[in-house]
Amino acid sequence: MTLNWITYPHGTVKWFLECSQGLLLRQPALEILFGIAFILSILMTIKSIRTHRYAWGIGLLLCGTMWTTPHYGVLGFLLASGLILLQFTAGTNSKIMEEKRGRIASLFFRFTPLAWIVTPFMSIKVVTGQWSKIALHSLRPFFTISILFTWQWADLLGHYEHIRRDMEHWPIERLDSRITELAHSPPNIRADWHGVRILGDTAIITCEQKPRLSAINLNTGETTDFPLHPRWGIENVGPLESEVDHKSNIVWTVNGGTRLLESKWSQNTWKRYREVRLPSALSFSYITRSENSLYITEVQTGDSPGTRKILEVTLPALKPIREIELTMNGKPAPMPREALWIPTIKKHVYATEFGDSLFTADLETGIVTPWLTAPTFNGKMIWNNTTERIYLAVPNRMQVHVIDPSIPAIEYTLWTQPGIRALAVDASRNILISASVLTGQIWIQNIQTGSIIERMGTVYPLVREIELSEDLGIGVLTTWNAVYKFEYAEQ
Repeated sequence: MTLNWITYPHGTVKWFLECSQGLLLRQPALEILFGIAFILSILMTIKSIRTHRYAWGIGLLLCGTMWTTPHYGVLGFLLASGLILLQFTAGTNSKIMEEKRGRIASLFFRFTPLAWIVTPFMSIKVVTGQWSKIALHSLRPFFTISILFTWQWADLLGHYEHIRRDMEHWPIERLDSRITELAHSPPNIRADWHGVRILGDTAIITCEQKPRLSAINLNTGETTDFPLHPRWGIENVGPLESEVDHKSNIVWTVNGGTRLLESKWSQNTWKRYREVRLPSALSFSYITRSENSLYITEVQTGDSPGTRKILEVTLPALKPIREIELTMNGKPAPMPREALWIPTIKKHVYATEFGDSLFTADLETGIVTPWLTAPTFNGKMIWNNTTERIYLAVPNRMQVHVIDPSIPAIEYTLWTQPGIRALAVDASRNILISASVLTGQIWIQNIQTGSIIERMGTVYPLVREIELSEDLGIGVLTTWNAVYKFEYAEQ
């Protein structure tokens, strides 16, 4: 499976993230393992304990602790245990064993000068100088924990299907007291919860795997579903998000790829208003809106780039509907990943999945032009009407770029948590809220200085989108496997 995804960057990143997130799932057990390893490694720096008999006993004790730590592969465990035993028995006071290891080390170092990184203490007899030997013994805890960390990480990367299954059971005990799980996917249902909007005291969530609109009451947790057309097309496409009108509680959703559904959430009940046929079938898409139009933009999510197009739907009549093909220099334009309508400059701005530029699309001609140099790495891009700024998450740089579209320019950059993916802004409280695919944490930061006000965790880490109710001081976070409500301010 891994090899099949090498040419598919989006999938490769997801595979790497999902496997790596298993470290968060195993965190309590790993803290115990690393703590014991550190203590035993410190003991091995004491010369009187560093005898052949004690070294083997301490090494086997750590190997036993490793066996009780969650892992999938036996071969990886045996290799890591062998390295641990080499670490602990190297440099002991057994003359015969030191001579043997010295000969092995000399041969080993002849083939690779970097061998000391893997088994540094085999070099006790190779390095010269008393200070070098002291340094090697002092660094024993670091090298020991490095081996254990690498073993655990490799174990996860090599057992993707296993960690996928285990991650579905993310423990609610890991949640901060201010975080509540509103919904959880049943077994074997992944990547279901996606776009979220809030109407009054209800979160409206667009669900991708089992297409539906899910209305979750933020006070009671009661859920009311509105079924949509099953997934469609050869790409097995599902809806990603809906757009809403907060005044009328109208919700617009792509339904089955060929129709636009208009429904209403009223008195805790879904009401179907009407459906209109679209000019052509859509793949995965995001919806944004201006005062008088909806803009449905096809986006990159799979290994097939698909078409580059925007559908402009006139409000409130839902007609006419214009299909706009996106081109640049006479060729298909770069494939959108995140798209926004920017009302202050009346332009459609979009970001690609992995790139270094934002683009604007002329909605009359479909011609796309580079708009601003800014890195994109599959992070969310949002617009805030109060601050009149674009906020662009850059997960691999631990940054949020605050963009003034009137110039256009990156006005300033906020430093934030690694792996930032989802974000939202509460301008009335002057805060930025983000969630990370690496840490599983929700951060609240000052929107001007970036100073951290509060951290909350730890949620299922494959986060998707955040929506805020400023009136309630409540946020809703969607992830691949669960939906969370968090209290970020007093009402």
